[in-house]
Amino acid sequence: MTLRHDPFTDGLGEQTGPTHWPSLLPDETRPAWAELRDWVEQLVDRFALETRVIPPCWYRHNTLVEALSALRDHERICFAPNASPAGAVDWFRALREVEQRMIQACARTQCSVNEHRPDPARPWSTGQGPWQAFVEADATASSGSLTKASPTTERPGRFVYPSTGNRYRTRRSRPRRAASHVPRTQHQHRRRQ
Repeated sequence: MTLRHDPFTDGLGEQTGPTHWPSLLPDETRPAWAELRDWVEQLVDRFALETRVIPPCWYRHNTLVEALSALRDHERICFAPNASPAGAVDWFRALREVEQRMIQACARTQCSVNEHRPDPARPWSTGQGPWQAFVEADATASSGSLTKASPTTERPGRFVYPSTGNRYRTRRSRPRRAASHVPRTQHQHRRRQ
């Protein structure tokens, strides 16, 4: 609990839900960008984050914008006046996880202090014909839910996606063996010499 005036909490403002960038209206984008930029610059200064984590061109990479925005929103909740006492530790865990994700994203672009490189283009596209055929088959096979496999064709504990026939296992698909209560004889414990 903060007993003195904390300038950090002044910037928290009214607690709202997380920022969903694709659904921001045009008049909401400028203040959202300004607020996020201020927060990111404070974050970099507070934790001395390197360029390999947050490059100067972070705002040009959607992965970094979404990750930083989520981290900022999470920090707001973790440090809210009514937050759990474990909120700070929870936020540091989130920082560690998001930091690793941002390092991976920056490794793909190799941006530096002096140079911005765009995100790589997606190497695949969803073909309209196969996609439509899949959706139609899935819609006609069932309501799109998973069904239990037939015991005559599949082992117990396996399930099948109805439209594709792909299988997946449940966590424990085989029954556990019962422990043997037969006492061992002395010669079963001896090693061969």
